[in-house]
Amino acid sequence: ASEGSANGLSSSSGALTSSSRSQTLDVLEARIAAKSKQEDMNRLSSSSKASSYEERLTRKINKDRSNSDSHSQGPADSFEVRLKRKASEGSANGLSSSSGALTSSSRSQTLNSLEARIAMMSKQADKNRLCGSPKASSYEELLTR
Repeated sequence: ASEGSANGLSSSSGALTSSSRSQTLDVLEARIAAKSKQEDMNRLSSSSKASSYEERLTRKINKDRSNSDSHSQGPADSFEVRLKRKASEGSANGLSSSSGALTSSSRSQTLNSLEARIAMMSKQADKNRLCGSPKASSYEELLTR
């Protein structure tokens, strides 16, 4: 009889264990179902965000296009007009054009120096032709002198 009561206890505790396990499984299943439902809701809300993002992107592109159209008068602008507009924008932005002026003056000096060398070589070639010098036959030879 004691074995029967022992078996009865174990079978009743087994029944308790089995019911607690099934309750635990029910709770887990409910949590999984709730989590998958939440993920589905998140997917739906993210797809609506994507469309609003696309709308915002389209609005931004249109706004940028209208700003660039109002800033530029199109291809009819001549190079000089665009250059003057950029120069005025540069001075409006606080950028100094002194570096541009320095570059321009150094380029002028380089061109003046080059022109002077060419003129000197031309005079030298003329002198050589008048004197009948056969040595001044190529431009490279004139440069090496």
